[in-house]
Amino acid sequence: MIKTLQKHGNSRALVFDKSMMDQLGITDDSQLEVTIIGGKLSVVPTNIGIGEERVKASIAKMRLNYDDMLKRLAK
Repeated sequence: MIKTLQKHGNSRALVFDKSMMDQLGITDDSQLEVTIIGGKLSVVPTNIGIGEERVKASIAKMRLNYDDMLKRLAK
């Protein structure tokens, strides 16, 4: 894919279209790690992990299985 930089104030911007964002699993609020390695630009999402929804689902499952034990442990 060939992209062209666009003027953004006094800077230049690389615009990510929706399909690129979907493929990377990013949103407008995503943080990206940008590095230059050997003359190449690397852009990697920092949201590597299972995601907030899966964390909440895992906690809910854990509470179903271990709620009594966790309450006793907290005492």
